[in-house]
Amino acid sequence: MATHRFVAVMLIAIVQNVAAVSIPDDWKVGLNEMWLAEYLVASGIPCKDCPGNVQNRTLAELTCRMKDLAGNQHIGVYREILPLSLLQPDADFDSALNQRARMLLAEVFSVYADFNVYLVFAFGRPAPAWMSPSTWCLVPLINDTTGWETLKNSMSWSVANFTNWLYRSQGPSTQEWMATHLLVEPFNEFDNVNDANCKLSD
Repeated sequence: MATHRFVAVMLIAIVQNVAAVSIPDDWKVGLNEMWLAEYLVASGIPCKDCPGNVQNRTLAELTCRMKDLAGNQHIGVYREILPLSLLQPDADFDSALNQRARMLLAEVFSVYADFNVYLVFAFGRPAPAWMSPSTWCLVPLINDTTGWETLKNSMSWSVANFTNWLYRSQGPSTQEWMATHLLVEPFNEFDNVNDANCKLSD
């Protein structure tokens, strides 16, 4: 089994505590997946310094995988960590590249919604250079309060704008799924905003 995938009963606890839902005992297992990133990279969305453990996947492959995991093995909870560089590559929310990335993301979300599984949607590095005012590194100098404010706002607004767009662009059934089965985790626990190598995406 790939190193990025793990059994996570804790995910069920998160869902139950936050969404106050009841999940059958035989569904209490979860997986980390990188399907969002894998589909976008396979579709040509650039992501310099993205995690090296992603592999190109088509939507048909993801759907087939979900049929097996959710349909046959009763795996009902998933967690995705999406690089911020893929969430919003450009500063202009409505740029052609951003619009294409959003449409591709929505296609994968539809797979999760169609199978009515739970999804923890988290974010991580790399982040696009436009999010920070620093010209040499994503992280501003420690005493640069304006720079930190800009970085914080850029990250949070990109997450909020996408989530709002996704909800408004979907039909009633997917909107209901988002309200009851989607949890947004602002930043995953494996990454740190600090990057000693100062790796930025183009």
